[in-house]
Amino acid sequence: MNEDVKKLLDLNDELHKLVDTKLQLDITEGNNKSFFVAFAIGKAFKSHEAILLLCKNGYGEDAFMLARTLFELMITTAYISQDTTDDRLTRYMNHDWVTRKQMYDYVVSKESLLAGLNQEIEASNKQDVLAEVEAEYKKVMEKYKYQNGTWSDKSIKGMSESVGRSDAYNTIYRLQCTVGHTNARSMNEYMHRTILNIGPNWDLVKSTLVVSFDCLFHIAQEANAQFNWGLNTELEELSKRWADTASKLKFK
Repeated sequence: MNEDVKKLLDLNDELHKLVDTKLQLDITEGNNKSFFVAFAIGKAFKSHEAILLLCKNGYGEDAFMLARTLFELMITTAYISQDTTDDRLTRYMNHDWVTRKQMYDYVVSKESLLAGLNQEIEASNKQDVLAEVEAEYKKVMEKYKYQNGTWSDKSIKGMSESVGRSDAYNTIYRLQCTVGHTNARSMNEYMHRTILNIGPNWDLVKSTLVVSFDCLFHIAQEANAQFNWGLNTELEELSKRWADTASKLKFK
């Protein structure tokens, strides 16, 4: 572990602990958007902790792939928060009916799985659950016309552009997808000529710590604004030190 990685870990740890002090408070009350932001910061906090555990042990590739979920969460949170109404949030929540309909359709098409589903329905005493899913699915599809398996009216690329994160999408996020989807280019991280690279990869750890801090920081800013945490000074000071450290980093 080199000095750059240590500095990045320290800053990530500091941000993580700062968020933790506020997550000990009750943040579940409020409007619908507050509920969503509470979910977002909670999910981000937990994923960030898992990423730090992987980074501290040199599992750069796996941490890098997990950090992709942080990026998507950051973009989704920013896109929903950008809306001054609850329209985007309602669209996001209602997409769950589409997911449930798709799962139920598959189960119903498999006799062995259907038997198990019927047993669960009987045990829960919710005989009308399938009819409810069907009815709600038709309702939300008629209203939102969901396409391409996504909740949003925009792709992750489109949402990134909308919230001013095109550069991050077209660079770090594309690379995360490449490694995560096991495309040909991902071999570069595991093969050095004829040698398998299965040991610690501190270079990818460095990249992961950069993007993970960025994502958690911006979600924390949304939470700070939503819940009036009063962390403006702490976040601004941490951001300055982060920018100074990041500006001096060198990557292979």
